[in-house]
Amino acid sequence: MKMTVDAGMMKEMFVNYDRDYYSFSGLETLLDYYDEIDPEMEFDPIAICCDCTEYGENAVCSFDCLISDYGYKYPVEEYKEDNDIEENEFDETEYIAALVERLEDETTVLHVPNGNYIIFAF
Repeated sequence: MKMTVDAGMMKEMFVNYDRDYYSFSGLETLLDYYDEIDPEMEFDPIAICCDCTEYGENAVCSFDCLISDYGYKYPVEEYKEDNDIEENEFDETEYIAALVERLEDETTVLHVPNGNYIIFAF
């Protein structure tokens, strides 16, 4: 027996498993990603939570968490130096985009339509 899962069902299942870590838009993005890989894939919310984290608005992890978790891959000071940025000119949004670009060289990063990022563990 097979069941087709949509984002609403995913949200409900994640809540039931006490794993409500993703925004609704993030769940839609994950669903599209996994459907592209294998439309017959078995749904496993625990494995998904172990595989990736959503950072941003309406997700459990904020953009500050993204910087805390992965900022070592592109330190702020290095970013400022690379882009000749003075302290008063620093834009965190632009830095986050540059950091994500660096992460894309090492792992899968999904761009969520709401402006969030889903980053796969590596």
